This record gives sequence, C-alpha cells and structure tokens, in this order.
Amino acid sequence: MPGGVRGSDGDFYFYNAGYYGRWWTATEYTESGAYLRQMHYDYDYVDEGYSVKSYGYSARCVQD
Repeated sequence: MPGGVRGSDGDFYFYNAGYYGRWWTATEYTESGAYLRQMHYDYDYVDEGYSVKSYGYSARCVQD
C-alpha cells in the first residue's frame, strides 16, 4: 500500500496515502537533499527523483 508523503512542515498527516509512495535512497545529491524512488498506484513503473530531506518519505531497510 503506497504510504503517501509527510509534508515538510512536520505535520504527521500523510498526503496522498494509497495513491503513491516515495522511498529514500542512501544517495545524497546535496547536503540538504537526497534521491528517491516513487511508485504511483496507476503506473506500471518505478520513477526516480530527488527532494529535500525535510519531507517525510518512507525508508526501506534491506539486509544482505
């Protein structure tokens, strides 16, 4: 289930939950931003992008 996005204002409401999900990657593009992956409920692919770290996206931990 796509988790949506927590706004940069720190509000605990997750916008667009059920419609899309965004997950941080471990790669920064600036000191204040990082790359992300995103999926939309209506698309059949994973998109990439970047955002400032003040937004609340999900984090997925994977163990080797």
